Amino acid sequence: MIKNYLFQLPKHTLKLVKDIGEAAQVKNVAVYLVGGVVRDIILKHKGVDLDFVVEEDAMSLAKDLKNKFKAEIQIYPQFGTVTLFLPNGRVLDFATARSETYVHSGALPTVKPGSLNDDLFRRDFTINALAIAINPSHFGELIDLFGGLQDIKKKAIRVLHDQSFMDDPTRILRAVRFEQRLGFHIESSTLQLLKTALKGRADQNVKSPRYLAEFKKIAQEASHAKMYQRLKLLKGFRFIDEKLHLNWAALNKTIKQFKGLRKNLLYKDRGQIWLIHFLGLISQAGLPMRKQLGEKFNLSREDRATIMHVFKAPSILKTLAKCRLASEAYDILKPLTMDAIIYMRIHGRQNCRRKIDRFLSRDIHVRLAINGDSLQKIGMTSGQQMGEVLKNVLHYKIDHQIQTKEEELAVVKKLLN
Repeated sequence: MIKNYLFQLPKHTLKLVKDIGEAAQVKNVAVYLVGGVVRDIILKHKGVDLDFVVEEDAMSLAKDLKNKFKAEIQIYPQFGTVTLFLPNGRVLDFATARSETYVHSGALPTVKPGSLNDDLFRRDFTINALAIAINPSHFGELIDLFGGLQDIKKKAIRVLHDQSFMDDPTRILRAVRFEQRLGFHIESSTLQLLKTALKGRADQNVKSPRYLAEFKKIAQEASHAKMYQRLKLLKGFRFIDEKLHLNWAALNKTIKQFKGLRKNLLYKDRGQIWLIHFLGLISQAGLPMRKQLGEKFNLSREDRATIMHVFKAPSILKTLAKCRLASEAYDILKPLTMDAIIYMRIHGRQNCRRKIDRFLSRDIHVRLAINGDSLQKIGMTSGQQMGEVLKNVLHYKIDHQIQTKEEELAVVKKLLN
């Protein structure tokens, strides 16, 4: 008897899948669960995301389901994909089955409608090229064209064809991510193809922001340290810059310290994990290289500022250590980005760490009750002088922890005398 893996789903998810299959049957279209969700169902992982492929037209089916489930809908016509946002917060992704071809190594694929077979063949690894039919007439039927089920049992990461890494070199990072996340191994022929692609510099064929997107995914993984180490051994970090000597010691320290720091409620949800790790890796980069990296990876203005701020970290931390007043530390830290501050918190000495903790827990939140209007009422007219006075009052409030508007005005009068 063929095993029906769908019965491993929680009851509410199983009912949802059945409802979708029945709606597709009414429209006389075939719909399948595909990709990572199938792999995770087989592995009995919890909380799987549901991705569906529809032969013919995903848009039409999704619009029917929108009404059925009273869902919000987001359509991406250029990709032939639709996302449904259910009232209970669940997100469902639907795609029209498609085929992909690559004009050259590293190019974005040319996409056109195709069959389920075409759609599975375009996948990265056999374990992600599985499908399960959910129409009532074939409910639970596993479609395994490339031996994905056997590879799951063998715990093997295997590409579907020899050109896979050449077509899309970012799959090199994905191979390592799945290998370490799942506790699998990259099987021997696939590993050789991966190394050949790296030796042939296939990684240079891809636009850098696409690599950064994969790096960000790795940073979010629980086993990111193992993934970084594996990529290091494979020389898979060349996409950052061949001329830059990556600082593995700084990365390892950053990973360890940041993980511990995030247990502190003050830092629990602060900081971009990928950027904090990236800062450790590039810590030996000079200013020109940092500017190049910002442009190369098309970083946001704030992320570019972070990279530049961290370049000055040694001198900033040295000055911070000498501060006697909290307001002095405030003036040093306030212009910095949050990620830069966190990186300095990780690498600073205990004296600096205490000052950063105070800044983030209290001083950054201090606000004045008075403003320019308050100063005009007591006779001040110069805008520039007002700004300086307000700044001095803020410093006084930070250092002396005055509370009321009256106390602030008293400080103003003291400053003006």
